[in-house]
Amino acid sequence: MLIYCNPNAWCDKYIFSEWLFKIFLKYQTALGEKCLLIIDSASSHSSEEYINILNTNNINYLLIPAGMTSLLQPMDISTNKVFIDNIRYLFEKDRLLYDNINPNKTSNC
Repeated sequence: MLIYCNPNAWCDKYIFSEWLFKIFLKYQTALGEKCLLIIDSASSHSSEEYINILNTNNINYLLIPAGMTSLLQPMDISTNKVFIDNIRYLFEKDRLLYDNINPNKTSNC
C-alpha cells in the first residue's frame, strides 16, 4: 500500500507515476493476463507519456470523459468522498497536534 498526501488532494503526475510503476504494473505483470485500466482524463493520468507506457505494456485503457465522474464513477462521489473526508479530518487533527508539540517544525503536507 502506498499513501501519499498532497495539499490539494489531487492525484498529480508524481503520485500517479508512483502508483503506476510500484503497484499497478507489478500486479499486472504478476497476474500475467490482459487487463483494462479505467482512468479519468485528468492530465496527470492521460499524458502521452503514460499512454505510451500503457501501450508498451499491452494494457488496454479507457479514458472517462471530463465531467462524467458522477455518472460513471458513482463510488467516487458517494463512498470514496466520505472515506477521503474522514482521512483528511484525522490527518488535520494529527497535524495540528504535531504542530503544537513541535512548534519549531512544520509537517510537509
